[in-house]
Amino acid sequence: MPMITAVEMDRDFELDGVPSSGAHHVRKSDRRVWGTWVEQIIGAFTSNGGLIYASKVLLDSDLDKDANRMAWVLGDPVTGNNGIYRKIGPSGTGSWARSSDLPFSFIIASDEGSGTSNAIEATSNLPISSSALVLLNIFETTGPGPVTVRFNGTGPVYTIKTASGNDPATGGLLAGMQVMGRVSGETFRLYSDQASAAVLAAAEAAVLEAQGHAEDAQAAAAISTGAMSTLLDPLFATRAVAMAWTPVAAPDYIRTAGYAAAGDGGGALYKKVGSQPSHAGKFSITLSDAVTIVWFEIAEQVLTERMFGAPCDGDWSGGGTDALTQLQAWASCPVSNRKRFTGVSKATDAITFPIDTTLEGDGYDVGIDFSAAVSITGFNCVVFDGSANLVQLTDLSANVAKGATALSLVDASGIEPGDYFCIYNPADYSWMAGNVTGARNTYRSGEWCRAQSKSGNTVVLMGPLWSAYTAAAMDVYRLRGGGPRLRDFRIKPPYLAVTAVYIDCAIEPVVERIRTDGSSYAGLSLKRCINEHVDCVLFQKVESGTPGNEYGIVHSSCYGGEIHGSYYAQRHGIAFGNSDFPCCVPNRSVRVYADTYNSFGIGSLDFGHGCNENLHAIGGTHSGIAIGGKNHKFSGVRSRAGIAQGGGSSGITVSGSEFAGGSFEFDNCYFEQRSSAPSNSAVQIVPQASPVSDLRFTFKNCTFETDAADAWVIRIQGSSCPVGISLEIENPTILGGAGLTQFARLQNVGGTFLMPLLVCRGVKGLGAAVPRVVTTGGVTISEAHMDPQEGTQGVTPASTAVSSQAQAVSFSWAYPLGVTPKVKVQQFNASIGAKRCIVIGTSITNAGFTATALTCDAANFGTTAAGSIQYEATVD
Repeated sequence: MPMITAVEMDRDFELDGVPSSGAHHVRKSDRRVWGTWVEQIIGAFTSNGGLIYASKVLLDSDLDKDANRMAWVLGDPVTGNNGIYRKIGPSGTGSWARSSDLPFSFIIASDEGSGTSNAIEATSNLPISSSALVLLNIFETTGPGPVTVRFNGTGPVYTIKTASGNDPATGGLLAGMQVMGRVSGETFRLYSDQASAAVLAAAEAAVLEAQGHAEDAQAAAAISTGAMSTLLDPLFATRAVAMAWTPVAAPDYIRTAGYAAAGDGGGALYKKVGSQPSHAGKFSITLSDAVTIVWFEIAEQVLTERMFGAPCDGDWSGGGTDALTQLQAWASCPVSNRKRFTGVSKATDAITFPIDTTLEGDGYDVGIDFSAAVSITGFNCVVFDGSANLVQLTDLSANVAKGATALSLVDASGIEPGDYFCIYNPADYSWMAGNVTGARNTYRSGEWCRAQSKSGNTVVLMGPLWSAYTAAAMDVYRLRGGGPRLRDFRIKPPYLAVTAVYIDCAIEPVVERIRTDGSSYAGLSLKRCINEHVDCVLFQKVESGTPGNEYGIVHSSCYGGEIHGSYYAQRHGIAFGNSDFPCCVPNRSVRVYADTYNSFGIGSLDFGHGCNENLHAIGGTHSGIAIGGKNHKFSGVRSRAGIAQGGGSSGITVSGSEFAGGSFEFDNCYFEQRSSAPSNSAVQIVPQASPVSDLRFTFKNCTFETDAADAWVIRIQGSSCPVGISLEIENPTILGGAGLTQFARLQNVGGTFLMPLLVCRGVKGLGAAVPRVVTTGGVTISEAHMDPQEGTQGVTPASTAVSSQAQAVSFSWAYPLGVTPKVKVQQFNASIGAKRCIVIGTSITNAGFTATALTCDAANFGTTAAGSIQYEATVD
């Protein structure tokens, strides 16, 4: 025999039959010893001729073999007699000694049903040994109790054990199964699995029916050894079952299979804590001494509403169980800021989450249905409120200029590098021209800043200031904290003046793929938010048939970030406005890449309030655009208007009135004008509320598609505006336009209308005789640049009795009033009326000039013969 056998070398565990000793790893030295021995046996067996006997009796009766001859006994009814033997002693004497098992590693056995379900009788063509794996079919499903197997009708009866050393579960060996195992002592140890359903059922039954005794014993043992941490995670069907448990000692963890019922999705892991938690994700147990109370707190990394008892039986039509209490308990639980929707829940009032919550679902089929609510506290359904993180600091200690990159505070100890803070005027309306007609007291002066570094009480900013500020007038607020991350769910509000999702005082909020629909106010409201990222498809469905304040997204005092997606509302799909609250400074520097729609002829993209600056729309299609405030830009956008509903200003693609000043640029944009009245235009600008600085409107490489009824494309109407209004139009293309009487209309309806600069060049698609710009009511144009005009004109002396003859020349289209072009005249004929003469342009007006022919010698014309000239009129 070798130093080690195959059974020893390939045992499952380090200590044979002891799973807790760990898996055994074969050493190469053992493998070499055993393999060398096998090779020697095979060599000897094949070198001197192999001998095979049907029984040990036949082998023992044949001693006429030399010493060390090899023989196999194969087929002896006694299993232990089968094997490999070596001849001891010379020929004719001695005996045969068994050396090892037969070298078969795999044996197929058959259960043909001759035994019973729990006493299996199996047959095989080869004798069964502990060194061979046995593949055995199961003829009949096993019942309760131990299961045995005997092979080939004789020999020992082996008790079948699972790989872990237990009896198979009831029904664990199913009829038709193939199992694999090996004889080990008095057992047949399975290497394959038993039926998982039966194992699970048995395990659950054992846990739920006998857990008290088992765990009490384990707890007592753990306490006695000081190893309490070894008692982990007992399983209970429900939270109520867990709470009713009275063990000797409490484990470190408890797990439930459900909240109200096993498998209801509310199962969770709970950990033992030292005192009662202040939130709802908890329960207690009383130990077997009937005195000691131990508290457990939910320990999941992601919390779902079902873990707090929400039944998730909503139907998006107001049906189901009101789960307001459970939902608020879930939303408020501080154990984890990661929350996940797993179903539809009904709620009848507002639910508030911490500002840094990550709230996710798996699509629009999960979320909260508020549609049955008759009122909502605070007018917001789902609330993320970080206003507690907005803290007032000391005031500015010195005035700051526009463009400054640093400012000083009385005490800057409350600001650290990276902090966001707001300088805000709580009383002055200086963002626009004071409290005048059209201004709103919510248009406060101020802005959001970010600290780059600090030296003493001087804070260096990450960018220059937008405006200048007087120290005595400004308050300073700091905002810290995070922002919510919202993805993949639906919120359905009631048809009330409420907001579906409200976010206040958030830094870098993310809102992606959420759906809100149904309220008569807003789907999403962002207030005092920094660097937002929104990418949704939101809509407010038509309920009343009359446009009210139904918005997709509403912004108030937000700074930075971008918006993607598509938004539909009865009023504005995306709106930037304000109301009166601390830090109600202008919205600034938000980029819009989205589409917006409505069906009421009102601008679906609303930059129109006076409290906005530096908003930028890139691409996208909109059902009209509203502009106001200061310094906005539109790049490659398409504005389509003209659906007449609800008494809106149909046909107007861009409209604006609440202007604070600055420039409004449109580059490569497309405007589809659809007027219901000729007085409407594609672009209609009516400054109100007394802007504080000059206004400039620029259209470069834009296309204007007009309706046959449209009279003009762009109209700017001034009324005692105290600032200059400039208009620049470069390379416009007009499609349609059969009814146009002018391209741009500058209309003064009272007081003065000052235009420092007028540019209208490169117009394409406009009728040859249609004026590019028309002024009415008195417009003072300081500088103009317009397309040149040229033409030819006949000049005929009216009489031969004079030396100077005048011929009226009209331009193809008239320049605006107050604009006088330069005129160059070139004559084709050196002589007119038989006299050498020169022709000059005189009496030049916006509509034409007088071509005056003068004889070179001051003598009268001799005849009335005609000549001709070519002229060019330029405004540049």
